[in-house]
Amino acid sequence: MTAAQIVRLLHRDPTYFRYSALKKLHQALRRKILDHRAAPSQGSLPPKPTVVYFEPAPTYLHGRSAGKDERELMSWLIPIADKFYYDCDHDSSYRLSAAQQRELKSELKIHSRRALRYKQDDPAEQDGKPEKFHCVPEVVQCLDRNLSTYLGPGQAVVWPVLDLRSDMHAGRSKSNIEDAIAYGTLNFVQHGLGLRNTIYKPGSGIWTHSVYFKDEQRQIADIHVDIEDDILSFGVTLNVENPILGLSSINPWFHLKEASIEFNSVTSVAIEYGILGNILGNSKTISMPDIMDHLTVYICRALGFSNIKFANHDDVIEDFSSFFEGGWGMPMILPLDVDIF
Repeated sequence: MTAAQIVRLLHRDPTYFRYSALKKLHQALRRKILDHRAAPSQGSLPPKPTVVYFEPAPTYLHGRSAGKDERELMSWLIPIADKFYYDCDHDSSYRLSAAQQRELKSELKIHSRRALRYKQDDPAEQDGKPEKFHCVPEVVQCLDRNLSTYLGPGQAVVWPVLDLRSDMHAGRSKSNIEDAIAYGTLNFVQHGLGLRNTIYKPGSGIWTHSVYFKDEQRQIADIHVDIEDDILSFGVTLNVENPILGLSSINPWFHLKEASIEFNSVTSVAIEYGILGNILGNSKTISMPDIMDHLTVYICRALGFSNIKFANHDDVIEDFSSFFEGGWGMPMILPLDVDIF
């Protein structure tokens, strides 16, 4: 099978990654592919496929759907906007109101036993008590998404960056790649995590019949990919131990609801294991680094890659650390050559 490379966290205890920093990293990886296409050096090999995985800093991704109160009005206006606007950002119907912006930028409290560092200055030791952080989430408009969602601590995010003109992926469609990522995720959730009563809904992610929520179907993993210039980006977000319940100061989904923004009802691995509470890393049952490692391997194998080894990130991206200035952590690169699982 073809080799690839993975970006993973430098430390076993993860630091949270800004969405904006990861976007810059993605653009750098895309640029390497585009530069090679434009002027391939004689005898040079194209950039290897890359998979980025990380635990995100708090971020709201605002999709195309309007608030619930505006849904009926926009059902006919959105197709018109799509027809006449190449960039739908020109249409104000996709924008958040000032009140919605204020709601989503409400301060969140993060309680974690795993965090190394969240701000530029390290938190003081607290005698074994969870480190407590206060933050204002990033709010990012994503017009290629139908529904809004949240990224944040306690989630495992895996983003492949693949050249769909390569011999391995030539002719693969967006839905084909999306299905491969989804079935790799589904296989991990069912067999790696033991949540058997789980299904894949194409275009909507991985859903489970929740034990906690009385057999209600809830989304446990969001699947979303994007293709531009025949380069695939984004992938899967798995809810592991991120807060789903609780007060507005802790539960990010509360603010989406208060802002009348549509989103999928969600659950998490922790909740389905019967582990309640909002302290990250509080249970010995869940090892976030191990879950991130194994989920990525399942997805890589579903995409056709098999082998993994560590390598220096500076060999892949020049000035790599510049993407993660300000104490937000730095990943490292792993070319897929040697099995580690």
